[in-house]
Amino acid sequence: MIKPKKTRGFSLVELMVVALIFYVAIFALWALFAACLGLIVQSKEIDVATKDISNVLENIKSLPFSSITTTFPAGAFVPGAYILKNETIKVTYPSVTTDLLQVQVEADWTGRDKQSHTQAFNTICYKGL
Repeated sequence: MIKPKKTRGFSLVELMVVALIFYVAIFALWALFAACLGLIVQSKEIDVATKDISNVLENIKSLPFSSITTTFPAGAFVPGAYILKNETIKVTYPSVTTDLLQVQVEADWTGRDKQSHTQAFNTICYKGL
């Protein structure tokens, strides 16, 4: 009587299937990693724009109420050395009364993704403060 041989190890087909699954998993993780890097860059750009807007708002709030609109004319771009590519900061006044001034500071820039981005903050200045 012939005894069947006991096979040890994996067949070539099994190894190929495992390799395919491994490469698909690695590719998916690589794509996820690349997407996360893009989000990190975008987050840093938003953070820089937010800091630039905050600096302009702090400068506006440090001025006397009567000189805010003359120092920062409505619709004019605020000069400065900004880090982001093609970054411009513009100040507008959506609501103006004798005792109240609503200030909007808006930053526009071109991100590393080659798209245009905008970030805007509003604040209110009172004549009495």
